[in-house]
Amino acid sequence: IEPLETHLGPLLVQFPARVGPDDLDTVAAVFEALPAAWRCVVEVRHRNFFTRPALLDPLLARFRLGRVVMDTRALYRGDRDHPEVLAALHEKPDLPVLPELYNDLAFIRLVLHPDRDCNERYLDDWVRQAASWIAAGKSVFMMVHCPNNLHCPPFAFDFHEALRRAIPALPALSPWPVPHQQTLL
Repeated sequence: IEPLETHLGPLLVQFPARVGPDDLDTVAAVFEALPAAWRCVVEVRHRNFFTRPALLDPLLARFRLGRVVMDTRALYRGDRDHPEVLAALHEKPDLPVLPELYNDLAFIRLVLHPDRDCNERYLDDWVRQAASWIAAGKSVFMMVHCPNNLHCPPFAFDFHEALRRAIPALPALSPWPVPHQQTLL
């Protein structure tokens, strides 16, 4: 991984909903096994980590972890009868959105609806939040998801363009689709 280091964001470590507060020793063991130099973010899905988010704080501090913010509101508040959404609801949980910053690192997994009109409010919310964090010198990583991955590149481009309007110094993205890369590095 070292040759790719300058091209990588943090390592995302995701735990399923069955891993809860009683399993924090197991979660800690995972991060103890990883090289300390790697910047990591943790995604938890057990509901108790959202009703009592401070349960995770000692682990976040000990390993200097970021906490993933998964925002599925567009998916659950939009047209739930959309065929692509029906197939995705069992994979992406409807959990509270906790837009907190841990260890100066923001990592957002924004799960959008296939219908672009259902996403505008949530994109606007995240543009404002990301612009605020960036202005404060924080690291912000945004992953745009959708039940049909074909929608992800244009939705990610929409987010980036909106963020550029908020932060004019932000460089433009390369045109899509990007030319095929000929070598690994």
